Amino acid sequence: MPASATSAKWVLLWKAFQSKTHFADAALHMQGAWLGHVVNAALPVKILLSNKRRSTDKFGVVAHMITRVHMMTWEPFGVINAGILIITLGLEDQNAVEAELDSSSDKKQQLYEIFETLCDQIPGLEDTTDWSLVCSRLEKGKDSARTEDNHALKIALPNWKLDGKEWDPPLNAKTKDDCGLSHPVCAKLLAPISVKWDNQEERNNFRIHYNPLITETQHWPAFMYLGYEGDIQDLAKGLLRSEILAARTLLYPPTFANKDDKPDHRSNRRTKADVYGVKNITPSFLAYVAVAVRFTLSLESVFLLRGGLFNYERFYNDIMAYLNDPIFKPNTDELIEWWNTSSGLFIQEHTDPADEPESMLARLRQQAKARGQQAGDING
Repeated sequence: MPASATSAKWVLLWKAFQSKTHFADAALHMQGAWLGHVVNAALPVKILLSNKRRSTDKFGVVAHMITRVHMMTWEPFGVINAGILIITLGLEDQNAVEAELDSSSDKKQQLYEIFETLCDQIPGLEDTTDWSLVCSRLEKGKDSARTEDNHALKIALPNWKLDGKEWDPPLNAKTKDDCGLSHPVCAKLLAPISVKWDNQEERNNFRIHYNPLITETQHWPAFMYLGYEGDIQDLAKGLLRSEILAARTLLYPPTFANKDDKPDHRSNRRTKADVYGVKNITPSFLAYVAVAVRFTLSLESVFLLRGGLFNYERFYNDIMAYLNDPIFKPNTDELIEWWNTSSGLFIQEHTDPADEPESMLARLRQQAKARGQQAGDING
């Protein structure tokens, strides 16, 4: 979007906020705050959020969606600070907004876009009188997204079939003690593609002597590749086309994710794709899935974005850089398209209860079919 169009949108957004004098006061007060700085105790604590919590917290839902689809490593405090700053610039001088958007780094642009998403997705955000509470609820939603998905994959992992084969030896969904290098299949999937798995000496060097180190990021692990094998001479070949059904597992209930066919309309359960508004696979989501799968296959019991055995932040950022770098665009555009068609792993036509609610007629037909009646003979 051109900078002028974007800045105009921010000015309109500011005008909506401006009618709320408490927001204007808060924004001006926070003018000095900037990216990544934690909002301090001097922040006005007047921005009202209803204390009535719905069964589904809209802030949590939106935070889940942003974490999966936009940026796994986003920081709510930084996003809120960035949004308030750009709106404050619009209050003072619209040209200042255009100048800021034209000159801002990619990181700042991401923060602005995420704040815009928050405003679009959370009705009544302009009525907020407690930005600390907003940040807290968004932070909680971001953290719970990773926790929820890591748990879902841990439970699903033993049911995955790799090349049509069961895990040998079987995995236990209740513990990760048998994952990582101690399990031959997990070890193969975690091994850098530089390891020739058919070569016993290289295989033993990796599993027993940790050579190459499992923490190395020079070569990505085999689970990311079609057929679980990468080509050192053609690193893009088969990359991020793994048969593992991770994307479906994160987006759909287990009864859907473990099937090869599309979900039918007999289930009245809302899929995660419905709840979190995920309509297609994005580069960010693909990188997010790769991180989640890598953690699931490992022996690690606690996920640490940074500071653990494996640098997941670097891993995620490297995948994002690959998927968004113009030099790789022909390959990566085709890759994302593949994921979003019947050739890929994502089921695009998911059940949306808002569009196709479970009706009494549908349930009557289901029961009639179970009794062996013809579809048109409900009264029979």
